[in-house]
Amino acid sequence: MWPLFHPAALDLSVWEMRGALAYGGRLVVVPHLVARSYEDFHALVVNERVTMLPQTPTPFK
Repeated sequence: MWPLFHPAALDLSVWEMRGALAYGGRLVVVPHLVARSYEDFHALVVNERVTMLPQTPTPFK
């Protein structure tokens, strides 16, 4: 399970999408407001049982 955290126009999003879909995984699109809330994002990760979270620390500042 991979979340799509970055905007689709960003080059990193291609890696997120391809990584999940090319290997039979499931892609969870993270809504904009959820991506801006630590609590909501954490709840999404737990509820959707995310197993792969390719992320840099910058969005979590």
